[in-house]
Amino acid sequence: MSNDNDKDQEYQKNIISMIDANLQRERISPSEKAFAYKMKYDVLKRKAGRRKCSQVDYLTGKKAWKS
Repeated sequence: MSNDNDKDQEYQKNIISMIDANLQRERISPSEKAFAYKMKYDVLKRKAGRRKCSQVDYLTGKKAWKS
């Protein structure tokens, strides 16, 4: 299971790198820029939303599921 998680993290890191490189272009339309920032926000939100097995959800008092 950790291999899938490692692949997903690597994929997310590559997406962020691609977006950052794309945003450095000299000529980028506002719609392209908005789409790139939305993609980056979605990746970072998904990345930050993960919990490790040892973390406790303080609202429910339960530990996160093991993956």
